[in-house]
Amino acid sequence: MAGPSPDVQLKNTPSDFNLSFGKNIFTLEDVGGATDQVKFGLNIFSGTSTGDTQVATLRQFENPAGTAHFDLQNILKNYTTPNPNLQSSTGLTDGSYETFRFIGTCGHEISGVFEIDRTLTGSTGSYCVIGGRKQFDDLLWTAGYSNHVPRLTEILGCPAGVSRANALTDWTKPKSIDYSSETPTWAQGTSIYTQKISTDRQAKRTLSFINRIIPQGVSSLADRRKTIKAFRITIMSGTSQLDDFYITNTTDNGGQHANISGTTFDEYPYDILTVQCGHNMFTASTTNATHWFVGAFTLNDADCTDPNLPYFSQELFNVYRFDVDEGECNDFDIVEVSWLNSYGVRDYFDFRKRKDYNISIDRNTYEQLDGTWSSSDYEINSYDRGEKTFSQSIQERYTINTGYLEDYEAEFLKNLYLSPEVKIRFEGESEYYSVTLEDSQWTERTFRKDKLFQNTVTVRMAHKINSLRG
Repeated sequence: MAGPSPDVQLKNTPSDFNLSFGKNIFTLEDVGGATDQVKFGLNIFSGTSTGDTQVATLRQFENPAGTAHFDLQNILKNYTTPNPNLQSSTGLTDGSYETFRFIGTCGHEISGVFEIDRTLTGSTGSYCVIGGRKQFDDLLWTAGYSNHVPRLTEILGCPAGVSRANALTDWTKPKSIDYSSETPTWAQGTSIYTQKISTDRQAKRTLSFINRIIPQGVSSLADRRKTIKAFRITIMSGTSQLDDFYITNTTDNGGQHANISGTTFDEYPYDILTVQCGHNMFTASTTNATHWFVGAFTLNDADCTDPNLPYFSQELFNVYRFDVDEGECNDFDIVEVSWLNSYGVRDYFDFRKRKDYNISIDRNTYEQLDGTWSSSDYEINSYDRGEKTFSQSIQERYTINTGYLEDYEAEFLKNLYLSPEVKIRFEGESEYYSVTLEDSQWTERTFRKDKLFQNTVTVRMAHKINSLRG
């Protein structure tokens, strides 16, 4: 190459945290002043070092503006997958399925030889994507990240105020602030999102949270406060408290730290933490419960100058309330539906009304030749078959219905119709079954347009019934 050699660097600033199903653009530019056309190169490695597995090798000549844009989404979305059994966890679960960490190297290629100019690690040592979806024009997921990562102020060693964030759920209403006696003191005065759960003791719910806390109004936080330290759960019967306990973010509970004061942060696979919030949560009993609350906390410790603060003193996220719904006398057996939501984790809803079950059978048959052709005498018996079944394809389907819906419930269920991964659980059973949604259209419905309305969903079981051969 005549003239100066290329010196390639990253031109844009990709997000440290992004969603894998959507644009993930890395733009390279030459700052070395090369006069010949530059062939840019980008290598992608899983993990946090170039010694980890290389998952992609990308090359591209410069465009008329002298840069090269690489969209990584088709690579990254292959490394984020749904956790197949997330809904049945009992304590904490990491994000090894739903998240992917990677770094890159960029450089230039001359005569088939690639020369690395820089290593690309973001501002935290690596990039991370969650297996969710975003709008076509959302490049950085800045607003989404801001809504789901708490910002904490730390003064004189104490947590001193927070901008609370939301869990990774599409459930955003109803939202309220409650000071009543049926709300524990720690949950009063903050935003509470309420959803329902059935009386079925096998009913499950999970909430997933980004396990990262960033500073607000200060330059940094103590390392031990950069992750969730515990989930607090308070179980109520009316105004009476039945139980109040913490699930600490420690390895014995399925979490991150060997001990609660651990200082490790920004660590795969703990970019997301999921906590079970259903009847089978941790070791708690929900017998006689009318509702319960779930919140995420960071800690107070010996460095804090206020000894009156409890050990877990600072809430990080808005509070989630689960109301036990006894249903109506004309309800059918409940079908609990769980699906992959827009963030790549699980959401849930109970279908309580009419349930129709049917089986469709597709038979492959042939005509069997009549008679005893190999015998000394020819006979045809009355029990001999003529048409015979060689094989059958047997498919189970369920058509299930909600009760009358509020507008916000109907909007929430839109994400069920959009989901590629759906499971159902029948009342009284503990296991979920994979299904395929047969509905190919969702229409917005509201009380203003439709007055009272319900949603109907048809699913077919992902596994067919095994058939005998006739």
